[in-house]
Amino acid sequence: MSKYYAFEEQTQTAFSAEVSPLILAPLDDIKCMETILLPSGNLITDATVVSNWLKTQRITIIDNCNEIKSSINKFESERIAEYNNAKGYLQDNIFNNKQENENRLVPTSIIALSAFFTGRIMCHKNFGWLATGGPTSISSSLIKSLPSRIITPWVFLCTTFAIGSPKTWNNFTKIINDHYISKDVSEVIHTTRDNVYNVLINAPTQSINHFSEITLPETVKQIRKKCLDLLQIT
Repeated sequence: MSKYYAFEEQTQTAFSAEVSPLILAPLDDIKCMETILLPSGNLITDATVVSNWLKTQRITIIDNCNEIKSSINKFESERIAEYNNAKGYLQDNIFNNKQENENRLVPTSIIALSAFFTGRIMCHKNFGWLATGGPTSISSSLIKSLPSRIITPWVFLCTTFAIGSPKTWNNFTKIINDHYISKDVSEVIHTTRDNVYNVLINAPTQSINHFSEITLPETVKQIRKKCLDLLQIT
C-alpha cells in the first residue's frame, strides 16, 4: 500500500493501489529518485540527476541566447552609429552646397554614369574605330589598350561630374588630398593635371580665341578690301 500526504489536511492517509503513482517498485529504492509533494497536493517522483542536468542545460541555452541577442543589438547599434557618423561627415565636408544638392547632384550623377559607360563602349575592342577595310591605326590601338580601357571611363566620369557639380567635386578632391594622398604625390598629381590641361584644353582654346578674335576678323577685312578694290577697277 502506497502513501501520500494530503495538501488540505496535511495528514498522512492511505490510498489504494489503483490511484497510486505509476512508478515501478524497484525505482523506489534508487537514491537518485526523489518523491516530492507539490503545492497542489500531487506527488511526483523526480530523477534528481536528470532534472539538474536539464536545468543546467536550460540555463546555459538561455544565457547563450541572451548573449547572442546582446551581441546582435550591440552590432546593430555600432553600425547605426557608424552610418550616422559617415552621413554627417559627408554632409558637412562634401555635400555641403545646398544649391548643387537640390538641383544638380542627381542629374550630374546620371550624366557622369552615362559618360562612364560611354568610355567603356569607346574603348571596347569591337567598337568601330577603324575605317572600312583600313588597317589598325595607332590612335585606335592606344584607345583600345588595357590602360586606356581602365582609365578612360573614369576620366569621363570624373570630368563630367567636375563640370556638373564643381563645388562638390572640389570638396571631394580636397578630402582625398588631405587624408589619403601624401603631399609629394598630391603635388605631382596637381602639376601633371595642370600640364595636361594647358596642353590639351587651354592652348587650343587660346588658339581658337586668337583665331576668332584677331585672325578671322583680319582675314575678313582683307577679303572685303580685295573685293572693293576689284569692284573699283571694274
